[in-house]
Amino acid sequence: MEYLTIPLTRGLNITDSAEGQGGYMVTKLDNFTVLPGGGYQSVDGITQFGTQLPGTGPIRAIWHYNGGLYAIRDDGADAKVYVFSTSWTLQDTLTGAAGGTWEVAQGNVGGNPAVYLVNQVTQLIIWRDIGWLFVATGMVPDIPTHVEIFKKRIWLSFGKSIQYSALGDNTSWTPVLGAGEILADDDVTALRSLVGNTLGVWSRNIFSTITGTGPADFVVENLNEYGNEMGAAEGTVQQLGNRTFFKGSRGILELQTAREFGDFNDSTISQPITELIQRAEEDGRPYILSTISRNKNQYIMLNAVGQGIILTLQGTNFVGWSTCTLTVSPSCVTTTNEEDQIEKVYVGDIFGNVYQIFDKTENTFDGGPKTCVVEMVLPSFGQGNPRVEVHGMTANIRVLPIDFVWDVPVLQGRIMGGDQLPFEWDDDGLLIPVDYRNSLRDQRYYRGYLKTHTVHSMASIRLVNQIATDQPFTIDSITIAYTVAGEDYQTGTGEL
Repeated sequence: MEYLTIPLTRGLNITDSAEGQGGYMVTKLDNFTVLPGGGYQSVDGITQFGTQLPGTGPIRAIWHYNGGLYAIRDDGADAKVYVFSTSWTLQDTLTGAAGGTWEVAQGNVGGNPAVYLVNQVTQLIIWRDIGWLFVATGMVPDIPTHVEIFKKRIWLSFGKSIQYSALGDNTSWTPVLGAGEILADDDVTALRSLVGNTLGVWSRNIFSTITGTGPADFVVENLNEYGNEMGAAEGTVQQLGNRTFFKGSRGILELQTAREFGDFNDSTISQPITELIQRAEEDGRPYILSTISRNKNQYIMLNAVGQGIILTLQGTNFVGWSTCTLTVSPSCVTTTNEEDQIEKVYVGDIFGNVYQIFDKTENTFDGGPKTCVVEMVLPSFGQGNPRVEVHGMTANIRVLPIDFVWDVPVLQGRIMGGDQLPFEWDDDGLLIPVDYRNSLRDQRYYRGYLKTHTVHSMASIRLVNQIATDQPFTIDSITIAYTVAGEDYQTGTGEL
């Protein structure tokens, strides 16, 4: 018997061959994330936040401000604003503001913290402790599409027009008081304040920067030299530390890489999942929502049916891609850092509900099971003989916290298209820790066995875990037990 142990350190890659990836190819990694140190960790759960908000349409926006969580839901032609304490309470009605795509910015302009909202339907909306205010800019039509705070001014886009308020005055849009306008080459899809005192401006095909301190020296630079396009799709631009991610015409890009190498395939960081992104576009379910997790160093994109893609980073290095399949239909998503310093990711859905996703305090998907799937393809194990006999595999699993013990062996596996079978666990089917391998002794380690028999020059593996009460877990590695065809595996040694 021979054994091949595979540390699970790579993310999803459906583009390259298994041989090209040095031995194995991960073709599905759903409801897992790739850990920087190696291993596939199951995602946390989903919790409904309060009850369904009254209204007739989807949740349009969610934000956290001054100790409260706020949400907007359409109700006929109006947008209703709710705040959560122990339940959702109606705070105000924004008449005629239903519909559109909402964008929220928070900041201090002129000494007063405020929330700025645009929705592609009405004028700029400002909320302060004294209440709501619709602000006229003088633009015709006065319907901004994007909003950002930069150099103590409010910046808005109106198609190709980029307008900024007077210095320190979020309600003054008069040029004689310091307000102004800059014309872009194409309709703006995103405004973002970047590191280096720079405002990033994206259109569908162009990326530009604005630098300077005021109207006298604001400088616009278009960075589409050599015909390279670095535009961004609406709703996809996110900053994670000093790095900026967005979805362009060829996939997902990181700004610094794209500025150095252009928007060519070589600078597209989503190459391993290009087919997945293209297939979603073709099927009419593109990834149109995005957010980040600073705690986990992740860039996250979702589509309207709850499918998502997750990029995990470690410092400046890309760790790997994975996917998630949520049990909600998102209409908006946001990440908050609240007074308890705990990061939370919220989604609103098309039915008027607000959920916390990737909730560390919840193991289920809103009371139901979460299905975690790993599928891998491995090349031939045999040297000089392409036929191998695979006799089984071992899954090495880590569980937190240490006082939690799985009492039901729910992980199932399949080798080379055979039957989906449950793993057999140490001590008559119970998951018993095999050892403690970390100095803090705060994690339990389990080893499960799957015995099977098939003959093929390639091996494919499928691992599935599905149970409503399951604790998050990490699969660190798998070990394949095999022989080259014609050898007597009974003479070998090993756990199987």
